[in-house]
Amino acid sequence: MAAGTPLDCGLPVGTNLFSAGHSRASFERQVALQKDLAGKCRATNASVLPHVTTRNTACDMDVIRGALDEKKISYFGYSYGTYLGTVYTQMFPGRTDRMVLDGAIDPRKFGPPAAPGGRR
Repeated sequence: MAAGTPLDCGLPVGTNLFSAGHSRASFERQVALQKDLAGKCRATNASVLPHVTTRNTACDMDVIRGALDEKKISYFGYSYGTYLGTVYTQMFPGRTDRMVLDGAIDPRKFGPPAAPGGRR
């Protein structure tokens, strides 16, 4: 099995991507952040971006399961990981053992930080 190529879009380590929140201002901040991130990804990784999908990640998980010679995997996913775990179970029914999907986030309470002196 060949080693993968890391995907580096220049997002600073420790940066969290948040829900757009419920206000127009928080939505606009999130749009600006996502546009910047997408531009950085295109600049450094344009050839692989079409292949970076949830379904392909689920396939990668199953390749790892097979490489470990396991019949089933146990999985803990939170936030985006809940969606990834759901997609995996849909694509590979019967290949999961224990699964915990935790972390649906309420967008009204969790969003990008407000600008100093601004509202979220």
